[in-house]
Amino acid sequence: MVGVPKLFTPIPLLALVIVKAVHIRVIIIITGNGSTNILGYESMGSAYDVAFVDARRLYPEVFRSFSITRHFVPGTFTCADATGETTVALSELFSLRNGELQRSSSGFDVDEEFRVVLSPGCSFEAVTLGDFGREEDLTVLASVASFGLLNDKQRFPTVLPFASTSYNNLAVAFIGIIHRHGWTSFNLACEKSGLAVEVACGILRQALTTVQGINAISYVLDTFSPATIEKFLTTSLAHSTVTVLASVNPQNYIPVLEAVFRTGMANGDNVFYLFPLGLNGQFEDIILNLVSANEISESLLHSLPFVFSLAFEPINWTAISVEVDQMTEQSRSVYNMTVPTASHRNVLQIGVFESALIFFRVLNENLLNLATMSGTQFTKKFYNRTFELPSRTVSINSIGARISQVYFNQFDNQSRSFKRVLMLDSERKRLMSEDDSPVLWYGTKYPPTDKPNWDRHSSKGKMTGIAVAVSLPIIAILVAVIAFGAWQTKKKHDGHAWEVWVLLGDNLRLH
Repeated sequence: MVGVPKLFTPIPLLALVIVKAVHIRVIIIITGNGSTNILGYESMGSAYDVAFVDARRLYPEVFRSFSITRHFVPGTFTCADATGETTVALSELFSLRNGELQRSSSGFDVDEEFRVVLSPGCSFEAVTLGDFGREEDLTVLASVASFGLLNDKQRFPTVLPFASTSYNNLAVAFIGIIHRHGWTSFNLACEKSGLAVEVACGILRQALTTVQGINAISYVLDTFSPATIEKFLTTSLAHSTVTVLASVNPQNYIPVLEAVFRTGMANGDNVFYLFPLGLNGQFEDIILNLVSANEISESLLHSLPFVFSLAFEPINWTAISVEVDQMTEQSRSVYNMTVPTASHRNVLQIGVFESALIFFRVLNENLLNLATMSGTQFTKKFYNRTFELPSRTVSINSIGARISQVYFNQFDNQSRSFKRVLMLDSERKRLMSEDDSPVLWYGTKYPPTDKPNWDRHSSKGKMTGIAVAVSLPIIAILVAVIAFGAWQTKKKHDGHAWEVWVLLGDNLRLH
């Protein structure tokens, strides 16, 4: 007798797993538009859009029940104004539970939705969103925020500060340099050139209120024009020989450094730090392009050795060239903004793109548990993670903040290239030296004192005149003496590589 095949095999009741349906709603809040140089709807919106396309290809299950709510406020705003607009936006979106979101087109009630807020707003906007996220128990992915206050997990348990360019860490790194070298004063020159300057300079000023014994004078300049900057240099020199420059256009640092040479300050007594606030291109790239084209001025070459260019983790632009082109086209075709060629490589835009890719990866990993997962629980799924993205490796620390290291790069006139000489370990808040690339200095020992030496500056261009008049035999003798001094210095500090300062005769050659 032929057996009758069973139509089904009984499954033990305990093995049944019922997954409650949940609708995923991503809420994007963007304040501002009209320029490629702000955190506006056109550039940031296109970054989110391209990330959504990539995520749909990688994680199709996420999009089976998925919708996006976009809230956009047009206009040009300061960070403070944008924060006010964000408060209004939250009121409009969430205060009335019986509004449009109560029963969406998806057919799900609000309580059946898993909601997440994405925003590229400034750090103060993220504070407002974070307070809201705590009360509503939903994750807030702050794509460009880095304010230290957001690390307070008791107040902001659902905020993920994902800035790839942490202005908070810039402040930490520079204050670390001040302490490392025993300086007690510096000048801060902030150009009125964009929101990034407003935020970065504001964070540094705020950080100084918690540090005793540092006397800083802050200058707000309309522009880094030659006339303006020479007046600033001669005025600020009476206060300190240490100067920080902040501009969203790294090209504007060049006339400042050329003025440094003209005013006789490129002599080793003065040191300059450049903040990396440019959205499109970095100072190092601009200088290397000038070197490659043999278009760099002699005055700039004389000043560069006394400059430290701060930088964040570099981006592999080649690996994401297709996505960059897609963002550019999205800005044009959907948001009606043509992005100039020089602005295609937008650093903050890529940071937003990366944050969205990470969000979708974690969302996909937890898809079956979203119905019973709180916003706080979901936020913790990002903690202590490292994500290998095409653009670069992104690491998240133990409280959900993106790890954003800060590097100090110095130009070497011999190799005509930048060398990394120092790094801020943002997790341990420590400055780490690069043992194979010590700081190269000449004119005085490194680090120079922060106290002005008027004898050295009494004659404008004094060092330049002397350098031109020295004959070749004397130069040879000087090189030998300097080389011997460098050897003695290195020998003295062999056991303390992080303190080595090196004077090399070869580095005096500027041609």
